Amino acid sequence: MSRTGYQHLVHDYYIERLRAISSQRRERLSNMRTRTQALHYQKTHLAIRRAFSPRPARSPLNARITGEISCRHHRIEKILFESRPGCLVTAHLYLPKKMSGPFPAIIGTCGHDADGMTNQPLPRVLPTPSPGRFRRTDLRPL
Repeated sequence: MSRTGYQHLVHDYYIERLRAISSQRRERLSNMRTRTQALHYQKTHLAIRRAFSPRPARSPLNARITGEISCRHHRIEKILFESRPGCLVTAHLYLPKKMSGPFPAIIGTCGHDADGMTNQPLPRVLPTPSPGRFRRTDLRPL
């Protein structure tokens, strides 16, 4: 299933991991024969859920537009928001000029290298906005 090219490495890794985990789960469930085995399985999953609880309370994004770039078929809004209180995230929101949404959206991340969006492989990963067909959001490293 592995694709070629830098832009798919992380995606391919996680798809492979998810398939392996799913296969292990199916096997574990199909081998379950007794009530005791089922209760043990439930206890394990409850312990995992408790380990990641409580989830942080939802907080306001405090989003604001810090600038705008006008292009031929779309405009780019420069967005700043808080993923958690005090944790700032920057993004570019690509919007078709003839907007009569709602439309599907694409969220693109640009990774953790020092070059961010200027890194060469990125333009091949994120599609160019198609006039009037969808929105695209690129999260930016801060």
